[in-house]
Amino acid sequence: TPASFEPSIDYVEDYTTSCEDVATDIRQPIASDNCDTNLDFSYEDSYITGNCAGTYTIVRTWTVGDNVGYMDSAVQIISVIDQTAPTFTAPAEASLSCVEDPNDLSLTGMVNDAADACGSGVEITHSDAFGAYNCFEGDVIIRTWTVTDECGNADSQDQIINLVDDNAPFFTDIPLDLELECGDDLPTVFATAEDACSSVTVSISDEFGDVNCTGMEVLYRTFI
Repeated sequence: TPASFEPSIDYVEDYTTSCEDVATDIRQPIASDNCDTNLDFSYEDSYITGNCAGTYTIVRTWTVGDNVGYMDSAVQIISVIDQTAPTFTAPAEASLSCVEDPNDLSLTGMVNDAADACGSGVEITHSDAFGAYNCFEGDVIIRTWTVTDECGNADSQDQIINLVDDNAPFFTDIPLDLELECGDDLPTVFATAEDACSSVTVSISDEFGDVNCTGMEVLYRTFI
C-alpha cells in the first residue's frame, strides 16, 4: 500500500567543519515516514562568503522523498573554517663567503613549496637574527621563514646561514724603514690593517740582526 503521508525531517544538525574536511563531512538529517523505511535524501547548496578563502558558510537545503513521491525539506547551516597553517620547507643550511651578500636569496635559497590545504594564497616573509658566532661576531645568521595564508594561519621554520671568512686581512699602511741615532728610542708607530669580514689586531715581532759598522744592531720589526 502506498504511503499516504509525507515523510518528515525530524532533526537537522547545524555544525562547524574545517575547509579540508567539508567535502566528506556530510551530516545527513534524521527523517521518518509512516510507511517507507528507505527514504531518498538529496541536497542543494548555496554559499555565503566569509572574510577569507577558507572561511565561508554553506546553506544546505535537504530534501527527503518517499517511494510515492511525497517530500519534506529542511535547511542546514554549515560553518566552514580554516584553522590550518600552510605547509612549506625552509631552505637548507647555507654557507657563504663573508664578502657575499646574505640578503641575496639566489645564494641562500628561498621557500619554493609553500601550499595551503584550502587553496588560499600565501605570503612568504623572513626575518634575521644573529646566533652564537663561530669565528667572528655576526657570522651565524638565523633566518626565520614564515608562511601565512589569507585567514591568518601561519607556520615558521628556521634556516641557518654561516658566513665564512676565507680572505686574509690586508695592510693599509706600513711604516717606512728608519735609521736611528745612537740613544734614540725605538719607534712606536704601528702598521694599520683591515679585513673584509671582521676587526683586526696588529701585533709586532722584533728580531735583532747583526751588528753594523757603528756597533749597533739592526732591528727587523715584523707586523703580523
